[in-house]
Amino acid sequence: MEPLRAPLCDMMVLNMLNHNIIQKKDFYIDDENGGTYLKYEAHQDFFITYEQTMTRRFVQKRGEEHTDFRRVIDSQITELINVINGKEDLKFFLMP
Repeated sequence: MEPLRAPLCDMMVLNMLNHNIIQKKDFYIDDENGGTYLKYEAHQDFFITYEQTMTRRFVQKRGEEHTDFRRVIDSQITELINVINGKEDLKFFLMP
């Protein structure tokens, strides 16, 4: 259902927490809306890490060309369009 959540989002957030890039002090609770939000001052650190994650190069299978998450997202969108149009079966992204 969310093929990129674990390898992209969860990995990035865990990296930020493990390396103290974001901490409890970087969040605030809005009692009126009932949500927890990232403070404005922490946005720069978040977006730097986001860009590093999105442009990190890796290979999906040995011997294949290097890729990054932007290319993976583009590929998954193309795959989904082809499935909707009945052209092929969906191939989910698997993190190496």
